[in-house]
Amino acid sequence: MLPRSEDDSRSFEEYRQEKERQEEQVATLRKQINVRVDDLVFTHPTLSLLQPLPPRTLADIQYLSATLGNIPLVEYVKHAGGWGAFVFGGQKVEYVALADDLLDQISESLSLLLQTENASKRTLFWCQEDWKERLVHLHEWVFKPLVPFLPSSGQVVVAPTNVLYLVPFQALCDEHGKYLSETYAFSFVPSLATLSVLLEQRKRVQSTPSTAYRLLNIAHSGEPGNYLTHIALEAQEVESQFEESVPLQEEKATLENVIEAANKCDYEVIHFNCHGKFFHDNPAHSGLQLAEQRMLTVNDIRINIRLKGRPLVTLSACQTGQTWPEQGDETTGTSWAFLAAGASSVLASQWNVPDRSTRALFKHFYQIRRQSQVSDAQALQQAIQQVRKQFTAFNNLPEFWAGFQVMGVPIPAGSQSF
Repeated sequence: MLPRSEDDSRSFEEYRQEKERQEEQVATLRKQINVRVDDLVFTHPTLSLLQPLPPRTLADIQYLSATLGNIPLVEYVKHAGGWGAFVFGGQKVEYVALADDLLDQISESLSLLLQTENASKRTLFWCQEDWKERLVHLHEWVFKPLVPFLPSSGQVVVAPTNVLYLVPFQALCDEHGKYLSETYAFSFVPSLATLSVLLEQRKRVQSTPSTAYRLLNIAHSGEPGNYLTHIALEAQEVESQFEESVPLQEEKATLENVIEAANKCDYEVIHFNCHGKFFHDNPAHSGLQLAEQRMLTVNDIRINIRLKGRPLVTLSACQTGQTWPEQGDETTGTSWAFLAAGASSVLASQWNVPDRSTRALFKHFYQIRRQSQVSDAQALQQAIQQVRKQFTAFNNLPEFWAGFQVMGVPIPAGSQSF
């Protein structure tokens, strides 16, 4: 073989350097494309329906956990081999296999959570004499296998799958009679990939003094024969927690006014107090009942609403936290739609919660959220304990205080430290 000349060496070195420059340019362009795509999805949430979320590696999820202060991240999975859950905490990851017959064990109880007793309007699950035993049973099959890999208390982010979206985690009870809401502050997300996107969007939104303490207060009592008598009182109590309020109540709470107001300003909180409906056979048409007998549907939220400032959206309406797990799109529901529209967190209900305890829960929740540097999940956990102390008759009745759950980013309101 002939020796390589000096010119050949320089050519090879130049080729190597040019290749490295091209690889750096490609990496930069890919990063710019990802940022542009995230911006488009953030500005036009409906695009999220057309594009799958980018895959996340183990290193990505570990970085996500570290960014959130090593909050445990739980992602349930259903695969050909059965059911399981990944538990991420710091640099550790554990896979926990769940029972192959999990669905057979829990389906009856979850079905009861979707049904309402006609006369009382109570969720049928809570009308069962063995509701407490059912909660213990759900805990044993869904959550207890994960306990050895979780801290003894604190925040936990859960990404359910399939029918597990219906599990009332905060009401679950262990064999000693202790409810999970006493131990953990739960945040729920459609997936850990979604959580990563939500966190990136939150980083790009800077809080401003004009946003703090501003409320969009939407309230509608419904129509004759299906009238919510507590609406005016709740609207007044919620408004008292904020320095500035934009009220849209009763006949002013039209579909057009709500969409215009939601898009117009930055808010710290958008609070809906009205009837909610969830259609299992057509989740995209589920939503909130407004004036003129019109609905703010999931499709309306996704297509027409673009929230500014990453507010908390509170849905004081029945079944706003439900989704239908057999439709292919496991994130179809009112609460998930508001996340796609720009909310940082959504507080919504899994069943019909009694009015009196709901008003007390919101009062404590907003006070704690304002006075303490805690996440919405932590504020809800503390508010639940306050309600249980305030109404001793309800202390061991989770129907009255465990119906609301937080979906979204588990960081304090207004926090910019990541």
